[in-house]
Amino acid sequence: MAENRIIGPFSSALILVLIIVVGMAVRAQIFHRMGYTDRSAFPIESAQRYRYIRMVAREGTIPQLDTAVEHPNGFNTRTDTIAQEYLMGYSYRLLSFTGLPLETLIRHFLRFFWLLTVIPIYLIALHTTGSRSAALLSAVFFAVAMPSLRRSLGNEIYREQIAFLPLGLHLYYLIRAMDRRKEGIGPRAGNGSDENPPHFYRFALLSALFLILCLVTWKVNRFYYLTLTTFFVFMMFYNSRRAMAVKLLAIFAITNVAASLLLDTPLKYDLFPLSTGMIITYAVLGAGITQLKLKQPLVSVAVFAAAAAILWALKPETAYYSHAWETLFTRLRFLSKPDTPSLLPFEARHYWVPPYTSPTLFMFLNDFFLPLIAASISVGVYLKRAVTGKSTPSEELLLYMLLAFLFFYLLFYKLMTFFIFFTAIFLATSLSRGIDLGRRWRYAALILVATAV
Repeated sequence: MAENRIIGPFSSALILVLIIVVGMAVRAQIFHRMGYTDRSAFPIESAQRYRYIRMVAREGTIPQLDTAVEHPNGFNTRTDTIAQEYLMGYSYRLLSFTGLPLETLIRHFLRFFWLLTVIPIYLIALHTTGSRSAALLSAVFFAVAMPSLRRSLGNEIYREQIAFLPLGLHLYYLIRAMDRRKEGIGPRAGNGSDENPPHFYRFALLSALFLILCLVTWKVNRFYYLTLTTFFVFMMFYNSRRAMAVKLLAIFAITNVAASLLLDTPLKYDLFPLSTGMIITYAVLGAGITQLKLKQPLVSVAVFAAAAAILWALKPETAYYSHAWETLFTRLRFLSKPDTPSLLPFEARHYWVPPYTSPTLFMFLNDFFLPLIAASISVGVYLKRAVTGKSTPSEELLLYMLLAFLFFYLLFYKLMTFFIFFTAIFLATSLSRGIDLGRRWRYAALILVATAV
């Protein structure tokens, strides 16, 4: 694109740095205007996380058994995702020469680590559109969107504040592994055959390694992985996608199992190799290999169903997340909370509270009305390309994730950060398509996307 000659890689890097700096300043300003100070106490779960950060900052480690949290036997801290505490604690030890209080630096860290997510958003948007200006606008949108601001002001310590950077990099390298071209959409992008793209295994391995970082930094990312594996189920129906899906899932399965066995993290204690997402992984691998070898669709479907049923029946991991499944199925059964509590099982009754509730109409319109209108341009483009068989695997993946997390966000307000992440990427395509369609559409798309931002 001509505009890429004006905005080069170096200019883009400077603009990304500016987005991060301004984003941190905006968050600090909102934080103080809401009446908080750097000495304000951290509430509820954030208080426990602050305590562990302080332990790392002072002593360099967190004890494996914490009797102050669970007495007298002690709480096994390795069953929690304490990578965030170690990252921030060691960051403070490196920057202690500044003389800033730990509480102040923690709040800066939270904003900074969250805003680093604009880097993979920029990379993904650049890859899918080929437009640096559109990719930069996606990064700006993510930095200033209301859901993004609310989760990164610094008043609370949320796991996603460090988990979205590895999530974005995992997704970026997954897209690079799936697509044969380096960047751009359109007829030249190809529709993704079984032929491996250049550097397929390198990108696939990088994606798998960042996926492990996602999983050890935030347990909710297991839900993302479950959603990802269901996408691979759909890929099995396409002859041109099947071999690629099998290879990617095989790499994910090997690295996930290895990390669960070798790392002293919740993946080990929660038996992640026997989780629902991994069960689907094994079942899809079995069905995919069967289909590639025998060329018998009915046999492969039977293998998938049998493997999934047997593994699900035998897996002991179910008890760890029974509350999540119970709440999900109950929410699907009762779209609104019944007035009679006895109609709900205990787990669903216990967790049917904010942020595990649906957003109100005002919250939805306030957060996503204009962004969704702007993103609808690219959704239409992706759907048209998918129907005509011209879409790339990465376009199908992004479209699937956007629609899936729109549905999940409407069930659980807590998942809004996933939805805003994918919405930001789709805004880039809306702008780039407007540019491609001529001057009139260019200005219309720019006004629409800028208004959303």
